[in-house]
Amino acid sequence: MTKFNRLFIFCSIILISFKVLGQSDTAILYQRAKFLVAAEHYISPKMDLIQFLNQHISVKELKASGFGKARFLLLEYRQGNTDDIPDSLFKINEVYYNCDYIIVTHSGLIFRLKGFLNNDFFSFMTEFSETSDIGYLLKANVFSLKNIATFKKKIFPQRIFIEDLDMLCLYKYYQAQKEADLKTNKLPCLGSCTIKDRKRPYQLK
Repeated sequence: MTKFNRLFIFCSIILISFKVLGQSDTAILYQRAKFLVAAEHYISPKMDLIQFLNQHISVKELKASGFGKARFLLLEYRQGNTDDIPDSLFKINEVYYNCDYIIVTHSGLIFRLKGFLNNDFFSFMTEFSETSDIGYLLKANVFSLKNIATFKKKIFPQRIFIEDLDMLCLYKYYQAQKEADLKTNKLPCLGSCTIKDRKRPYQLK
């Protein structure tokens, strides 16, 4: 994304923030989440940003268990007619120029978990563990486990899950970040849709 495009989106966020003050907390959260997706794409300054957000990005609440009051959102970014494409391909982000993004919000903060250029799961677990008893136990007794087989045994009986997210992939990412391993870009749950699309420059949009 160009510096000009970043500035354009930033200024638009400031202006639109005044318009959404009267809306519900959920409406404001959805709008903030959509801006994160918009920041991953080039948007012409001539385009109406709100129209772009409403036309191309839809929001869905995801089911989760074991994460207390944290809210997980699926942001579906779609271009053109995608009715004939199976949902299974979108879930693994195998459709070029389209993407399923996932974020989590806790304590007024938003963390990126899937589809973005950067992944904030480690930061989320750090914040969650420091501000919540559930988060502290989840970090200490589940994600800090050294053995992946033990991790599997822990999450399935206790129903620790996030809809549309690979828990084993998040576990591997968390362990890699904890050990300062820089090879995490090969993990599927870290897949950036922007990088994926750049690898297919001649795909018809």
